Amino acid sequence: MLRARRLLFLLAVLIFLVPVGLIGAYIWQAGLDLQSPASSRQWIKVCARSREDLYCKAAARVMRETSGPVVFLHPNMGDREIVAELVRWKGRTPTAMELDAVARANLFPVPRLTEGVVTSLDGQEREVVCGLPGERLACRIDHLRFGPANLPHSPEDGAVYSTFSPQRSQHFFLPLPDR
Repeated sequence: MLRARRLLFLLAVLIFLVPVGLIGAYIWQAGLDLQSPASSRQWIKVCARSREDLYCKAAARVMRETSGPVVFLHPNMGDREIVAELVRWKGRTPTAMELDAVARANLFPVPRLTEGVVTSLDGQEREVVCGLPGERLACRIDHLRFGPANLPHSPEDGAVYSTFSPQRSQHFFLPLPDR
């Protein structure tokens, strides 16, 4: 009788632990991170873990060759919507080089965005305007509006800003055309 109870107990534990373990493994593999990243670099690494996020994967590649604080503009959209926008831009899935060029256009070697001119990693100068009418917290950089940083910014780490409600169709900046 005691042996049967132990066997039933072990079987019940296994029946419970196997599904919980599989669910846990799926969540881990899908890129869910329960800690809030402390810097823009960590945020980009966490974002790049997603299977579908080509935009963050490109930013992570570009970040490997960049030092110092960096501001990253990230569309306030899901991975699939970002990929769909990238595909619309090229008419096909962009190559790794094209995606890296888009990432460089949306990365800025500064600790945070403030009013004035800022230059992206691909050399494009952009004008940052804050204090938009009717929007206390929003700023605009060319055609993209962005809100407060997703991370508390510090001089060493940079920041991540979400872009929203563009005046044109893209929720991110495009690279300069090849000459």
